Amino acid sequence: TQSYMGTKPDAVVETGRQVRWILAIFLVHLCIEIMVLYFVVQSLDGEQADRLYFPTNLEGAKVVGEVLLSYVDSNYYTLMLGHISSFFFLQTWCIPGTISMNLLGGALFGMKVGFPLCLLLNTLGSVGAYTMSKVFGRELLYKHFPDKLEHVKSLVEGHRSNLLYYMIFLRLFPGSPNWFMNLSFPHFGIPVHYLAVSVLVGLAPWNYFTCKAGLMLSQLKSKSDIVNTEMYLQLMLLAFVFLIPPLVRKALDYKNRQKPE
Repeated sequence: TQSYMGTKPDAVVETGRQVRWILAIFLVHLCIEIMVLYFVVQSLDGEQADRLYFPTNLEGAKVVGEVLLSYVDSNYYTLMLGHISSFFFLQTWCIPGTISMNLLGGALFGMKVGFPLCLLLNTLGSVGAYTMSKVFGRELLYKHFPDKLEHVKSLVEGHRSNLLYYMIFLRLFPGSPNWFMNLSFPHFGIPVHYLAVSVLVGLAPWNYFTCKAGLMLSQLKSKSDIVNTEMYLQLMLLAFVFLIPPLVRKALDYKNRQKPE
């Protein structure tokens, strides 16, 4: 890893600088998020507002969803502000809980608004994580995840000729570490618009399924009601569809090379 991090003393100094910048930006963003949520809660009248908290699992999303649904008609745009702020914060800092935000997006705003809103926030948050990593995260990543980075690099280099299709495939395929892709891609020469398109297209089905589940939020009993075998199979099928164009192009290129001069 020394070839990536430079000399050891320089790497230590640079890592410390990056940690300080990341911590400072995180604290500023956290303060903004707290102020937004405080404004949202203060805008809600009644005793129900006391039951609000930051949901990180299905049960939490059900409780918060039940409370917010009683306010959605009278405080529609205030709740949307809170949703936008919270979703962007979680996605930018790779904090688990965006599935709860998708469920709430569907429950509060319906599919016509909730689905495109959640997909857009997923994309913007991924771009935020990408940008933070590009500017401040290189030394930290190579210090703490050298093997993972080398693995991702080998995958990227092996599919450089059909990179966008492959990135969409990775986003669609169940279990892919989206958070690590957001953080690692800027260090392999992948442009930000490739990242944005891969999220916008590749995570669209996941956002659709989870937002749709939010329409029946109160009836959900476990995570298996949202994420099940049928859904995984559909995502895998869609993922492999995006490998077809590169395979066709390779076959055509091979055929053309076999033609006599």
